[in-house]
Order: sequence, then C-alpha cells, then structure tokens
Amino acid sequence: MYPGVWDPVVGEVEAAGHEFTTDLHDAEFLIYAGGQLPDPLPANIGFVQFVFSGIDRLIDAGVMRPGGVRWANAAGVYGKPVAEIALTLLLSQLHHVKAASLAGSFRARGPIDAAQGWLFDAATVAIVGAGGIADALIPMLRPFGVKVVAVNRSGHPVEGADETHPMSAADHVWREADAFVLAMPLTGETAGLVDASKFAQMKDSAVVVNVGRGELIVTDENFGAATPLMDRTQQRLQEWVQPMIERGLIPVITGFYGINEDGKVLTFGRGGSDYSAAVVANGLDANRPGNGRVS
Repeated sequence: MYPGVWDPVVGEVEAAGHEFTTDLHDAEFLIYAGGQLPDPLPANIGFVQFVFSGIDRLIDAGVMRPGGVRWANAAGVYGKPVAEIALTLLLSQLHHVKAASLAGSFRARGPIDAAQGWLFDAATVAIVGAGGIADALIPMLRPFGVKVVAVNRSGHPVEGADETHPMSAADHVWREADAFVLAMPLTGETAGLVDASKFAQMKDSAVVVNVGRGELIVTDENFGAATPLMDRTQQRLQEWVQPMIERGLIPVITGFYGINEDGKVLTFGRGGSDYSAAVVANGLDANRPGNGRVS
C-alpha cells in the first residue's frame, strides 16, 4: 500500500490469503491512497487499486494514463455512507440544527421555527448527478414522502425517482426543487456547472448539499499536511460561495482536502476538517468557525 499503510486494509488483504509487503519492488498489486507515485512504476506492478472514487485529478496530473498498468477506482463503494451523510446534512440544514445549538437557549425557538423547512411537507428533492449515491439515497428519502427528481447526463430513468431529466434539459429543476443534493463527479462538463446563475434561479428557501466534487480550497504540494493558498482560496470562495450566502442559501462544503495549483487532490492531515472550516471562515470573513462548521 502506498504512500501510507492503513492497518485495517492490510488486515483484509492478509485475511484473504495474500501477502503484504512495504517494498514496491516485491509487489504485484498496489493499493494506492494518493500522493506522488514513482514514475515509472516498477515493472512488477501489474494492477493499481485506488482507494477513492474520483480519478479526474489523477488523469489530469498524468498519474493515471492509457497503456501499461491497469487501474481500478472505488466507484460504488461509498454510495451508502455518502447518501446517509447527504440526508443528515439535508435535515440539519432544513431544521437549522446549527443555529439552535449555537443559540443555547429555548428563546431562539421562534425565528428557528419560522425559518425551518420540512421534507414531509410535499417537498421536491433534486439529486443532480444521479448515480450510485442516488441509488442509495432515494430509498432513504422515501419515508418522508418527497418527490424525487433525478438529473443525470443521459436522462436514462433512475430507479425510484419520480422524474429523471438529462442535464441538458434540466433548467426547470433549478427553479422548482426545494432541496438539492449535488453528487456529480468533476469533469470538463460539470466543473463550474452550479454557478451564480443556477443559484439565482433557486427558491430563496432552497437548501443545497454538495457531496460531490469541488474546487474551493487551493493548497500547496504537501500531501497529508497541505497549507492553503489563501489568496486563491478566498477568491474562489467569494466568487462561488458568497453569492449563495447573500441570497440566504446555506452552503454545505466538504472539508479535509483541497487541490494544488496543478489540480492534484491533497489532504490537510489530522484535524483537516476543522482546519477546512477555519480556512472557509477566513475566506468569507465569517464570524465564527466551529467543529467543522462555519457561521
């Protein structure tokens, strides 16, 4: 496994009857968790298993390229856990859980009650980038009685969705949905797709949860201990996130990782999610970051 060793993964490998080695020159199969790979890989490596699903940065950086060693990603592995997190974020934003916890007093009940939304109140939830995450999320949404609108590239019907639309014919969805779950991979077609014009079409009460790919935080080269490049990061936050806040929308931003100026995904290391919150707070001149969240 490269560059670090994850003990649970090693345990699974050995339990399946395989031999684990830390020497790339002794291995036939490489489990890859990101970072700089030797180029070229030793000739004895015949297969590389990437532990995450997103491979766009690996392709852009030339790490994954046609010919030679075969690659696989973890597509589909994270569908259920990410779907549960998406539902958690959706509910917490609709019910202003953060505002209630920060208020610390029952006296805040009035404005919070007035502002909160309810899924069971004939809500329409749009899942944009409806793939494996949508397959897991739709059954979780069903008990709330919501209308589920799936948006994907092809327009091929998504099982369990009330409607499915191709991305090219989904303009009306931005106006009609009460909540959005963005689960798109980052490609040339999807980069910057949800921009200020899309947010301008949404209802003022709309909630947006992004569990897909994003390019909000730009970092230096140090995988596992990256430092944010604040000028670039602040610029992107002001361009992409500030318009949402000004419209009363609640942005939900994944933490722990960013990209460097070459587009390579890098992580902040231990405490990275809270660190991400502080970076976003600084970039937006927010009042207070707290435990992975920003107010």
